[in-house]
Amino acid sequence: MTHWIHPEALAELEEAALYLAEHATPAIAQAFLLEYERVVAPLIDNPRRGPHSLFGMRLYHLDRFHYTVFYEEDAALGPQIYAVAAQARDPGYWLARRG
Repeated sequence: MTHWIHPEALAELEEAALYLAEHATPAIAQAFLLEYERVVAPLIDNPRRGPHSLFGMRLYHLDRFHYTVFYEEDAALGPQIYAVAAQARDPGYWLARRG
């Protein structure tokens, strides 16, 4: 099984990594990307791992960074990731992505 990531969620991930590389260090940016991969890997194995959010989707927090992955389960396709959201942003700003 694999996963899908919404283009805007991918952009969020990339923008966060670029911000960390410029305002912290490239090593911190790399650690952020590795943390994202560490979070997504078990979600691929068990998409029901994350608790339900207020928005009817599942969520999973990154441990070392203030970001949350919002996703829907899909038994055939794996987790469908709609946001890699900074926890300081307005909740649910990404809901329109669900189509």
